[in-house]
Parts: sequence; structure tokens; C-alpha cells
Amino acid sequence: MKKLSKMLALMLVGLMLIAALPAFAAEVPEGYPELRIDPATGEPYDFGGMEVWVYDYWSNSEGTRAEATNTMTQDTYDYQDWLMETYNFTLKQAGASDWGGNPEALLNYCNEENPSTLAIFIMRPDSVATPAKNGLLTPLDELDIDYSTGKYNTATYETYAYKGHYYGFSVGAVEPRQVVFFNKRLVQDAGIDPEELYQMVEDGTWTWDAFADCLEKCAQDIDNDGTIDIYGMASNQTDIFLAAAFGNGGSFLEMQDGKWVITATEQNTVDALNYACDIILKYQMPKPEGSEWNWFFPAFKSGQAAFHVGQCYEANPGSDLYGMEDEFGILPFPLGTSEDAHYCHVQSENTCVIPANIDRETANKMAIIYDMWREDTPGYEDDDEAWKTDMYDRFYDDESIDITYALLRENSVPDQSIMLGSNNDVLGDGFFWNLPWVTVAEALESKVPVWQALIDDANAAS
Repeated sequence: MKKLSKMLALMLVGLMLIAALPAFAAEVPEGYPELRIDPATGEPYDFGGMEVWVYDYWSNSEGTRAEATNTMTQDTYDYQDWLMETYNFTLKQAGASDWGGNPEALLNYCNEENPSTLAIFIMRPDSVATPAKNGLLTPLDELDIDYSTGKYNTATYETYAYKGHYYGFSVGAVEPRQVVFFNKRLVQDAGIDPEELYQMVEDGTWTWDAFADCLEKCAQDIDNDGTIDIYGMASNQTDIFLAAAFGNGGSFLEMQDGKWVITATEQNTVDALNYACDIILKYQMPKPEGSEWNWFFPAFKSGQAAFHVGQCYEANPGSDLYGMEDEFGILPFPLGTSEDAHYCHVQSENTCVIPANIDRETANKMAIIYDMWREDTPGYEDDDEAWKTDMYDRFYDDESIDITYALLRENSVPDQSIMLGSNNDVLGDGFFWNLPWVTVAEALESKVPVWQALIDDANAAS
């Protein structure tokens, strides 16, 4: 009897120990990641029921999920539910404003002494610099998440650097920006094989000279009346200047060793700007009299020009080039002449920030939660092609996706000048907008003193 009692006691102790084990010990579904351990406790994270909101400018205001219309979305929802139950938190993504109200929504939140919600904001790329410089955002480099590597985009992180700290992040490969659209009918009429253009990209022979040669061939006086009827290109000149400069290893203003410096006068940038001015003067369609600033969209879409330097989103449903009658292809901006030349685009991505009126300990927990949230859905980690699925319907050929889009997704570069002001104010006014009607040398002579005053103020503040 004593032996039996002893056995029962041992069994009871064993059952008590099993009951004391955390529920998560037996609840990790097959294929899910190992539990994330809190270094402070040595146990899996427990966020105590924390509710985190992610505010953007496109979701519904209630934070309700869209209906799952495919298996991957449902699998993602199931994984998110498991995360919330396992680590004891909730997360909802909701629209705090529309596109125009995005900066004000963040400002209003940052001005709350005790915010009613714990929020991460997804910001327009032009709306991060001002709150960062005014101390309204949490320095990400002081948190436990490394936003410079892994699933995070390095170019986004490096863009929003100020006074030795970093204030914005995005997840994954960014949407390509500057590209070269080409009208397939018009280039074929000029004797150019569209397939050869893509082959040149893959061979590394799609260069400044090759692009200029195509522009020259496509500029045609069809009725022989001495007037050009089909122009080489109808392009956004700002995108030409940006793509040429950064693709040639250049830049305009950079933070180096904690101080702002002017880099626009360096040879890589000067050469790129001279090339850009040359092709604009020779091959750009003149702006029609009385037209709007975006005249180049209808000009290219209607077949008045063979090429258009613009941005990838312009082909998205509802955007400027969507539904174009002629088929078009997409190429990266061509390679420049410097040793640093490479195919790339200047990142301009929706950017996540954490307001500084959230205490640092709580902000760190929010960062960890969102880091978990943005992991790949289990079972889809190795599907490197999944992003292409809905892209093929937007374009007229697979090469635009498989070659150009795939290449540029992995080759974004930061333009740190955005931390000194908007692109229009810092680079456009008095510089891009004066070219090519003044020389690059003249434009620099005029603009460098303005930049110097700007960076002197910024450096003094740091």
C-alpha cells in the first residue's frame, strides 16, 4: 500500500509538473518557427496583452482584416492568430488618414502626452525627415531589433539617418522606382528588337551609349516635312537625373562620418548629369504649350514618343500608363561610364516609424512584436517567386518582371538628401529644374552655396 501511495504521489507530482509547463510547450504547430525567448526571463516572450496598432493611409479605420480569398492569405491569418495567442498580444492595422493627411496624423499622435493607443506609423517616404529632425521619432538603433539587415531593407534604413541615429525602416525588397518604359511597336518600327534590349540588360551592355543610340533611331520624321513626328522620349526629367547620377555611383548630399557633405560636384555625378542633359536636349519631346507638368504621361501613352523614363508604379491599375493601347516593356536605366556604375533605382518606400512619446521599454516591445508579425508565413519562406504572381497581369511581357523588376528589387540605393528637405526643395528648385537650359557647371555654381548653407545649419545642429 505504501508503495502504491508512493507511486501515486510520484504520478501526481509528474502531472503537476506537466500542468505547470507553459501551454506553448505542446502547441507549436509543425513547420512553425521556434519560440522566441525573452533574454530577461529565459522564457518565451509574454507581452501581457499589449495591443499594438499599425497606422497607414490606405486600410479601413476599424483595423478589420480583408476576407481571405486564397490559401496563402488564410495561412497568414492563421499564423498571426497563433502569434497573438502564443505571445499574448494583439495587433491591428488601420488607416489613420488618407494619403494627404498622413503627416498630420503622425504629428497629432506625437503631440499626445499620453497616447491612447500604442502605434507604429507607416509613412509616405517624404514625411519622415521632419518629425525625425524634431525629436518626434524613436531612434531605431537604440532598440533590440537590427533594422539594417535580414528581412529589412538597408536602403530605407540608411535613408533616414540623422545625427548618428536611424529613424525609418521597411520590410523586404522595395518596389522599383526609376525605370525606362519603351513602346514595342515604335522600337520595332525603328528596327530594334525588344528581345535584344532585355538581352543587353542581362549581358551588361545596356549602357548610356546604347540608350542614346536607341533614342536616335526612334526619333522619326514620318512624313518627311522636316518636323519630328515620333520623338525619342517623353520623360520625367527628375527621374532621368536621379537614375543617371545614382546609377553611375554618384549622389548629391550625403552624411559621412556624422557630418553632411556635398557630393554633387564629384565626377561620377557630374558625368551623369552631363549625359542626362545631352539626351534631354537631343531626344526629349518638347513640352506642349499650355500642358500640365505631367504632360509626358499622355505623350508616351498615345505613341508620340518611343521611350519614357519614369517610375514602375505608373503601370499599376489606375495609374498613368495603365491600359496603354500599344504594348510596352520596362528596362532599368542604362549603365554609366564609371567603375561604380550599376543598375539601380533610388528607393522611395512607405516607411515605418515609432513615435518618441512612447517610452523606450514599450517601444522596444512593440518593435519585437512587429518583427515577429513580419516574418514569412510558415510554408512560404522559400517561395522567392511569390511576389510575381499578381505582377504578370500588370505588364505586357514576362521579361519586365523576370528581368527588370527582379533586378531592381534587389538593387535600391538611398538618397539621404531627403533628410534635409523635400526632393523638390533640395534638388529640384534651382538645380534639376534649371537643367538642361543652363550647363551642369552653371547649375552647380548657383546651387552649391545654397546647399552649403543648408548643410552648415544641419551640421551645427548636430
